Amino acid sequence: MNLDIRGCWSHSRVVFLRGCEMPKIKINMDEIEIFQCGGRDLSDIMQLQEDAFSHIKSERLLRRNDRDMLKRCLFPPHTTLGVRHNGKLIAFGILYCGGKSDENLGYDAQVPESELLITGNIKLVIVKSEYWGNGLQRFIIKHLETAAKSSGIKHLCATVSPENIHSVNNFKMLRYQFLVRKTKYDGHARDIFYKSC
Repeated sequence: MNLDIRGCWSHSRVVFLRGCEMPKIKINMDEIEIFQCGGRDLSDIMQLQEDAFSHIKSERLLRRNDRDMLKRCLFPPHTTLGVRHNGKLIAFGILYCGGKSDENLGYDAQVPESELLITGNIKLVIVKSEYWGNGLQRFIIKHLETAAKSSGIKHLCATVSPENIHSVNNFKMLRYQFLVRKTKYDGHARDIFYKSC
């Protein structure tokens, strides 16, 4: 493991959280393993979600998913991918297939009704706070896109809080198109992003 603690005085690769600078772990991409999560990973996924909420400046930035939802996402037709470093789960992302339920963001993206069943949501991507800044969110989204294509998904959508600048920028870097801003979960604003597979 390459531990990169830059202390409180570095200005180059530091994470700012709640007004404080936090040390983080720098990794090389060949040190990590990406894998499909299963039921055995549920507790670790729940812990990562709580880690994220304990380090963000506002709960408006993320939508909290309950245990039942996260468990459901571990099984088809959904896909949950995890990233391990030194044997520990440090990140995960979910490709969610909402069918014709109101969870399908294809409605927000005005996907034709005949194509809602080939529409997937990048539902959630969470990276352990110590690993922020390593490009893992984009890495996971790219792998979720590959999983989507292999399962016949033609449309990908995502919701991002407009206050979550890092996630907004990552989706833009990956060529997702901003479509519209809507009031969504718990009355919070969400930007709807879209990409054709």
